[in-house]
Amino acid sequence: MMFLKGYRYMLVNVLCVQNKMPLMLLYLVTVLAILKTCISCIKHWLKILDMQDDRFVKKCYIMLLKDDSNGKVNGATGVRKCLYSVGLGNVWKRQGVDNPNCFVRFLPS
Repeated sequence: MMFLKGYRYMLVNVLCVQNKMPLMLLYLVTVLAILKTCISCIKHWLKILDMQDDRFVKKCYIMLLKDDSNGKVNGATGVRKCLYSVGLGNVWKRQGVDNPNCFVRFLPS
C-alpha cells in the first residue's frame, strides 16, 4: 500500500494535477501522455523514411537501423519499441507504410 501512495505522489507531482484526483484517472492521463509522445515519434519517423536516400538525416537513420539490428540501443531502438508498444510492429518490419499521409490521419492527435 505504501508503494501506491508513493506512486500516486509521483504522478501528482509530475503531471501537476490535484492530489484528490482518482488513481485510475491518473493512470489514464499517464497513458495518454505516453501515447501522445509515441504518436509524435511515429510521425517524425515517417518523415525520415520519406526522405531521399542521399539526405544526411536518412543516412544517419540507416546507420542507426543497422546498429539496432546488431543489438545496440539508439534512437532507432526507441522508435521500434514505440511502434511495437502501440501494436504497429508490422509497420516497423516493413519500414514504412504505403500511404504515410493516410496513415497519419488515422493516428489520434
